[in-house]
Amino acid sequence: MFLAISGLLAVGIMATATLGINNQRYKDAVNTFQSLVQREFVNTTQIFNNRENGKKCPDDSGNPSLRGAADCVIMGRLMAISTSGEIRSYNLVGRKEPNPAVSLDGSSSDAKIISAHRPVIDWGTVRTESLPWDTKLAGSKKKASIIILRSPRSGNVYSYVIREDLSNPGMAAGLNLFTAGLDAIDTNQKDRYICIDRSGWTTSPERAVMIAKWSNGPGGVSQVDTPDPEGGKCSE
Repeated sequence: MFLAISGLLAVGIMATATLGINNQRYKDAVNTFQSLVQREFVNTTQIFNNRENGKKCPDDSGNPSLRGAADCVIMGRLMAISTSGEIRSYNLVGRKEPNPAVSLDGSSSDAKIISAHRPVIDWGTVRTESLPWDTKLAGSKKKASIIILRSPRSGNVYSYVIREDLSNPGMAAGLNLFTAGLDAIDTNQKDRYICIDRSGWTTSPERAVMIAKWSNGPGGVSQVDTPDPEGGKCSE
């Protein structure tokens, strides 16, 4: 009897310890992801260029140019999270001269100016990471892309979330379609939630990294409990 009770106590202690470890791992995973998103805002405002010498800068026609001789400018960052939890981050580059030509005197919106610079993904700048502890995104699609763009005219930063993995070459054209419609998208800004799936191994409430509407810096990235785990906030 004594051995049986001791065994049950040991199992209970081990289960409690495992649960505590899993809860802490989940918390660490969400904290780390929040920091990664904030880093990309910083990389946008501080012009992070990790393209190697000899690697070419693409333009919207697909014709690349060598670093230092390119007709393109760094306009922002793309952070794409796949269904496996892999994170791929890239520079977004655009033409030095807008096409079609736009007014720089203030009569054209930043959205129109960004679209006219034709931002594309600079595939040679990829940085690959993973969500910590094998976590994945929650929501119906379980993937997302965070697009952060800086206006070449004003320097203002704009951020967007779409529920596709734009690091998939088959989806890359989606960036062109997205930026072409920025004017309409900018009228529908709202808080976006990127939820981290608990995967059944923690009792902690599901958490989300929230990118507030009109976020233009790391201060607009916060962490909250998922507002409606059974609803659509994680998929909007």
